[in-house]
Amino acid sequence: MSSSNGESNTRDEEVGALWEKTSQKGPYMTGSITLHGERLDVVVFPNKYKNDEKHPSWRIYKSRPKQEARGGGDDRAVAPSQRQAANDAPAARRAEGFARPAATDDDIPF
Repeated sequence: MSSSNGESNTRDEEVGALWEKTSQKGPYMTGSITLHGERLDVVVFPNKYKNDEKHPSWRIYKSRPKQEARGGGDDRAVAPSQRQAANDAPAARRAEGFARPAATDDDIPF
């Protein structure tokens, strides 16, 4: 699309944004894309299996909430209806059904 002064109106064409980051395991990107009015948080990693020019250089994954990615129990990532149902259940059942093993550095994807 072009505006009246002939410049491209990229705001109408933009679907998201990415930020470059670096961890001990190498470069990656985080950001979000919006398609059809729905926002999706993403994380992008280099394709470590790229053996050919036809293979993609980067792979895009849906981002998980930080606590979920680390194995924590942050209930903000749970829908309110699910949170209420969990609060109504007996404590022993909740602990049994929602217990998560502790995360290790190997569980973190970057």
